[in-house]
Amino acid sequence: MTSPWLWLLAGVPATAVSLLWLLHAWRRARTWTRVEATVVSVKDGTAPDRTPRTVVKYRYVDASGKTHVGVDHPTFRKPRRGSTTPARYNPESPEISETVSGYLVLYLGVAAVGAFGIGAVAVGLTGLSG
Repeated sequence: MTSPWLWLLAGVPATAVSLLWLLHAWRRARTWTRVEATVVSVKDGTAPDRTPRTVVKYRYVDASGKTHVGVDHPTFRKPRRGSTTPARYNPESPEISETVSGYLVLYLGVAAVGAFGIGAVAVGLTGLSG
């Protein structure tokens, strides 16, 4: 039988990391400014580990009227040049931005890691008390 301490050792960090990441994402969603961005280029390339990667550059205008260019690496949907996509930027540093669409699978993955962590902590605590 697996030691309860092993379950706790796996569960606590998994829960903590996923909760911190989700909290950070939630804070950005609430405090960053949403804008419509225009896709200016879409190029296929490869990541440093040689996996295929699409690089999308998009342009957006901040609240002061200054134009910025951001970069995204979409996982599923490859946008067309000239199309619009929802984005958000940090109002304290408008040059920092991200697109908004396409993160559902990532959020679900992080939530799954958190759920595993909570379950592992429960198993570990049950093993310690029993």
